Amino acid sequence: MTDIFERLAAGEPVDMRSPEYRPAIEELQRGSLLSFRINQTSPADRDECRRLIEELLGRPLEGHADVLSPLQVDFGRNLRLGRDVFVNHSLTVMAIGGVSIGDGVQIGPQVTIVTDNHDPYDRFVLHCSPVSIESGAWIGARAVICPGVTVGENAIVAAGAVVTKDVPTNAVVGGCPAKVIRML
Repeated sequence: MTDIFERLAAGEPVDMRSPEYRPAIEELQRGSLLSFRINQTSPADRDECRRLIEELLGRPLEGHADVLSPLQVDFGRNLRLGRDVFVNHSLTVMAIGGVSIGDGVQIGPQVTIVTDNHDPYDRFVLHCSPVSIESGAWIGARAVICPGVTVGENAIVAAGAVVTKDVPTNAVVGGCPAKVIRML
């Protein structure tokens, strides 16, 4: 039998009412608890914040990576952060389908990254698609990155953009839905 997280990452439909979904519920609860603890820690206590974020991710932060609180990450073990990433406050990540953030990425405040969607006919059935933000990209404040999107290297996503399709390398996108504004 395939692991539930492998099935979700592969985009297979998964019924949240199924007993096989239980490990996902447990990871969701772990993520909620650790997000809460991170958000209750003084921002002045950078060492404790970093330790809790590393516990949430299940691995150390690399290089000068920095993630500011508050944040909400549901499936921390499905979130991969590269070296020297900077994440501003109020990040929301629904990482059940897997999120990969490359080296040197900068993420503005109040960004949302989503990897899951619900079946339109049975809303207890999840369909997931991973999100990839490649090295050097910059995600502006309050942008929304939707399931299955890849943001290319060095791309810029404007503040408030809703990204529903892949962003080419070196592109600047903005709007709702986001469209290419220009190339760098």
